[in-house]
Amino acid sequence: MNVNKAREYFSAYHEGSLDRGLSQSFERAMREDAQLQAEYRAFDSTMQELSKLSAVTVEPPDDLHDMIAARLDRQIWETKQTQKTGVAGWWRSLAIGGAAVAVLAIAIFQSNRNPAVDGPGGVSPSGFPGLPVTPKSHVDIATSAKGVTLTYVSAKDQTIVFNDAEGKELERIMLKSNDRVMNKELANQGEHAMLISIKIGDELPIWVALPGSAKGEFTNGSGTLKQMIQGIADSYQMPVVLNTDEADTPVTWEPKEDALATVSQLPESLKLKPELRQSLLWIQKH
Repeated sequence: MNVNKAREYFSAYHEGSLDRGLSQSFERAMREDAQLQAEYRAFDSTMQELSKLSAVTVEPPDDLHDMIAARLDRQIWETKQTQKTGVAGWWRSLAIGGAAVAVLAIAIFQSNRNPAVDGPGGVSPSGFPGLPVTPKSHVDIATSAKGVTLTYVSAKDQTIVFNDAEGKELERIMLKSNDRVMNKELANQGEHAMLISIKIGDELPIWVALPGSAKGEFTNGSGTLKQMIQGIADSYQMPVVLNTDEADTPVTWEPKEDALATVSQLPESLKLKPELRQSLLWIQKH
């Protein structure tokens, strides 16, 4: 499947309506093209935001009835002063005018009180009703042909540091806000799984476990969360992302039939939410 054809299937893949063969071809195309991956992730993110907006219920203001009644009273007075037509024409004009005012009142209310845009009380963080907030930085990680691709959208100048499991710096990238998007390929050329931490500015690091060329043995054991995800990547041969401030929390584990089931057995007190994103296991706090 070529890139242009894959773009035609964005909606169908997002909705889960592609048959198995086309779905596999689509995923293969994305693994082989980092730009296509970034485009689909942006599409998927947009669709999720639109889905959230569609679930928002906008309540009319308490004084909407009074507003409409006042406007109708004014319409009646103005019509009596300026219009000398028959009764039928007068009521037709009034009905159309009143309906338009009602629609307009609700439309203005919705635009000024959009919960997805405005802050508390209908005022956005910019201080003006209805104005959109400044875009936030966004980070995403997805599987690629060689390992995983980190996509980072910057809202300001930012420093991104990549370290190994022992804290040794592997690479440092200075990203300018006008660069907007960074795509970084992370790969493991070794035999066994390796851990990489991604530290963006002052935020806590995101840990990524990349499987090696050989499948390791993962047995019952104990250690930290980040050690656990390294074992999972080694045994189940899939990348694992750990996005939590408790990566060094001690845990015990027991291998299950798959990676998701293995993580799902952890205590609920950790408040972790594991989920499969294509061929990648993503673990974060919920």
